Amino acid sequence: MCARDCMSSDPMTLSPDMSIEEAAKQMERRQVRRAPVVNKQGRLCGIIAQADLARCADHDKVAELVHDVSMPQHEGAGGMYH
Repeated sequence: MCARDCMSSDPMTLSPDMSIEEAAKQMERRQVRRAPVVNKQGRLCGIIAQADLARCADHDKVAELVHDVSMPQHEGAGGMYH
């Protein structure tokens, strides 16, 4: 089996100049704990994780991110869980 057989078909990426707040919003929206950071040329330049945001963002925002990412999605919203 190859990585392409298991990888996401439409991965979310973040920009290196995106604010911490916007990165957290994007991660909440897509319910991901880690996201690749890609530059304008489409090259991977890093990965940001919830733990990274926990060290940089205010505590309320981090709590919101952890809560929202951990909530099961409804099937109608594209998730697997009820």
